Amino acid sequence: MTDRADSLSRVICAGHVNWDVTLQVDRLPDPDGEACTDELRQSVGGSASNVAVALSGLDADPLLFASVGSDEYGWLARRELNLAGVETALVEAYTAADRPADEVERATTST
Repeated sequence: MTDRADSLSRVICAGHVNWDVTLQVDRLPDPDGEACTDELRQSVGGSASNVAVALSGLDADPLLFASVGSDEYGWLARRELNLAGVETALVEAYTAADRPADEVERATTST
């Protein structure tokens, strides 16, 4: 009988990598009101990275194919994924200058 980890193939996860910021507030403010922040949590997120982290926890060998920003948050996301056992060799870091002009315009134009 083979071990479950030995029977799993490499899984490539392609999709989104996010850096999630969650704020806990002391109360739900009224419209246009204010609230105090009790706690701030930050963690890697995004559909593909969440699946890759879960697979790593099941002793699979996930490889993530995605992109992140070439800023502090992109660095933090890659670091957290590596610490969780996700291979990030195919996670590329990009700046706005790396993106086609029409894509940058769509991303910065509100509708």
